[in-house]
Amino acid sequence: MVGFDSQNATQDIKIGGAVPIYQFKCECGIEFEREFKMNDKHLALCECGKLAKKSFTAVPAHFKGTGWGSK
Repeated sequence: MVGFDSQNATQDIKIGGAVPIYQFKCECGIEFEREFKMNDKHLALCECGKLAKKSFTAVPAHFKGTGWGSK
């Protein structure tokens, strides 16, 4: 990132950096998303008060153009 200053990382994230979004699922069945900076602890409490676990989903891939996989 151009102009990144480790002393002022929070400001850079608010201006133009991306913050990862993590998905969580609680044992009570509720699924939700939270944003965390890379160096935050990725712990999330559910509405019911229990600690939720990270859930992982597939990321879609879109192949466009004529160069990949064509014969």
